[in-house]
Amino acid sequence: MKTEIINFKIESLDSLGQGVSKIDDKITFIPKSLPGEEGQALVVGKKKGIQFAKVTALSKPSDHREEPACQHFDECSGCDFLHTNYEMELKTKQASFERLLSYSPFKNTPVTVHGAPTRIGYRNRIQLHYDLKRKTLGFHKAKSNHIAEVPGCLLPSLKIQESLKALYEDQAWIKNAPSDAPLNGHLELYELNNEVLCVWNENYAAAGFSQVNKVMNDLALQIWKEFYDSCESIGSVYDVFGGSGNLTRNFTESKISIFDNFCDKSKLSEHQKFIKTDLYKSPKVPDSPADLIIFDPPRSGFKETAEWLNDLEPRYVGYQSCFSDTMVRDLKKIAPHFEAISIHLLDFFPGTHHYESIIFLKNNRLK
Repeated sequence: MKTEIINFKIESLDSLGQGVSKIDDKITFIPKSLPGEEGQALVVGKKKGIQFAKVTALSKPSDHREEPACQHFDECSGCDFLHTNYEMELKTKQASFERLLSYSPFKNTPVTVHGAPTRIGYRNRIQLHYDLKRKTLGFHKAKSNHIAEVPGCLLPSLKIQESLKALYEDQAWIKNAPSDAPLNGHLELYELNNEVLCVWNENYAAAGFSQVNKVMNDLALQIWKEFYDSCESIGSVYDVFGGSGNLTRNFTESKISIFDNFCDKSKLSEHQKFIKTDLYKSPKVPDSPADLIIFDPPRSGFKETAEWLNDLEPRYVGYQSCFSDTMVRDLKKIAPHFEAISIHLLDFFPGTHHYESIIFLKNNRLK
């Protein structure tokens, strides 16, 4: 593509943390820019009347701009907000979430925002891409398959940071690669029981799934327990996509049925029962009702959510999501007598545009 430099003025940030510039009716998305900033950018892609660009020069920086803590920020696509203060990051995430909710039945319910205690050193797992031919290891650059090397990445825990640096020393990762490793693939560094595992070319979280941010997961469990304790007559609970029972482990006064395709049964408590099922292949509504139904699906959500709720009529509902777009989509078609008790935004992924959301509902038809 021919090199093209454009002038820009950022009007707002989108849900991905990108600056939005509209000049001469041309909409340009520019990562790592801030509202009010002006300057020049290099066009790196075009698509259906919009274009994407990368900042090359700032003539008017924002008062909210600050020096990124990470040396790789400009080239790496892993983080989106380290060029601004944390207050600005949280406000942007809240505004993005509230825009989504404005198209839902819960648009008038206020969002409680829970910030993280730190923006770096919180991940217990990272996945890196590699190219043995080019001898590169790291994260993909934005809008590209090229790999940005990140030996000084600050997102993972200190133990993983140390292991990551060791992989880059004298390109040790190449020597450590399995003999049958394909030329292009991925590896995962995973902190488990105070040790760091290195797993090559397996499914994501092959060493066992856990939330990447333990501190924020503990906070989420506290919020879930407070909700559970406030509910009345919860004899049975359906934990849909419940995995190894993370959300319902402390619901000790109820009978828990966990629906999922995989479970580490050694982590289950006596009140938790695992029902193996692939919910995407077999989303059939159970025959028996439950007092509380919890949904915690992957990013793709669960399109049968409304069917489950409208058929089973639980007294209470909880839905936790790492991708609020699909959560709002799934809850749009539920019956109107399910009303929101509270909505929460938890910043599980500070520095990035991602966050976790929780919504609690009650069935006003059942008193």
